[in-house]
Amino acid sequence: MVFKVFSLFLLVFSPLFSLARYQVCSITINSSDEIETFREFLPETDFEFVELLPSKVNPHKNHESHWFDRACEKNYRCDLLVVSGHFGGTFFGESSYSLPTELMEEKACKKNCPGILNGLKEIFLFGCNTLADKTRDNRSDREYLQVLLDDGMARGIAERVVAARYSPLETPFYKRMGFIFSGSETAYGFNELSPLGKHIRAPLRRYFQSINRQFGSYAQYLNKQGYKRAKNTELFQLGIHSLNQARIGEDSSEAEFFKNKCLLYDQKAPFASRMKALETLFSAGKSGSAFFAIDDFLSENENLVKEGAGRDIFRSIRKNPSFEEGFLSYREHLD
Repeated sequence: MVFKVFSLFLLVFSPLFSLARYQVCSITINSSDEIETFREFLPETDFEFVELLPSKVNPHKNHESHWFDRACEKNYRCDLLVVSGHFGGTFFGESSYSLPTELMEEKACKKNCPGILNGLKEIFLFGCNTLADKTRDNRSDREYLQVLLDDGMARGIAERVVAARYSPLETPFYKRMGFIFSGSETAYGFNELSPLGKHIRAPLRRYFQSINRQFGSYAQYLNKQGYKRAKNTELFQLGIHSLNQARIGEDSSEAEFFKNKCLLYDQKAPFASRMKALETLFSAGKSGSAFFAIDDFLSENENLVKEGAGRDIFRSIRKNPSFEEGFLSYREHLD
């Protein structure tokens, strides 16, 4: 009896026998160098790895509309998220899969993917511009557009991405990621160009070695809530070009903006509520920041806005100076 009680004590209280492991979720759309380096340094005794992207059994099949839906439905509880891909408003790459920012935003609005998007300790977004603001890098608009076209992006989508990156249109990517991963702790990404996967492997190895020296192991780093520091000194001392860190949820000033933007996405919400959200965005001078969501909403509901239930509110919106001077002028110059 004493032996049984002692054994139970060990199982419950000893870290050597702990059954709880941190879950590392990955979305490997392009390079696998990043997640392979995580696997190299995070032992299976403390970490469980889950790849959210389906296997490439039939990479040419039309699967874009539902692979992320299926991942969300599996109720994972990710502690770390590692995303690898080219990024231009959408994660894309050699796997033939993609993950648009708009889809993640919609999931965040509906709160129907909490295990992947919320409650994370750390988020690693390996891709160019993943945490970018509107500061221009050394490429012109046309040069960036050509980069996206060369990567196989359709021209219409590429033009929207260039506009979202450099122009007043849309919210900066770092704020959009902050909303998408609200309820999480810390995200790492890039202001400009990010290193290729084969070039990030060596710095990542040095990072994990530094964490092990400082905390004993990565599991201990997480146990001691090292991810809550204002700056991850072990990561930034590596001098990785354009690396950025964002503490999620620190800026509450955009909460009302995203609440109204979410209503434009929500086709199940009462139409009157969606029109009221549209009016609020214009009244607050936020039509540029939500430009594409507004443009899509007006296009999808053209009859209701011009002749139907939303006609009176839309007439009021058209009188707002920001409609003529902001929204329409942006629309005319977008091409």
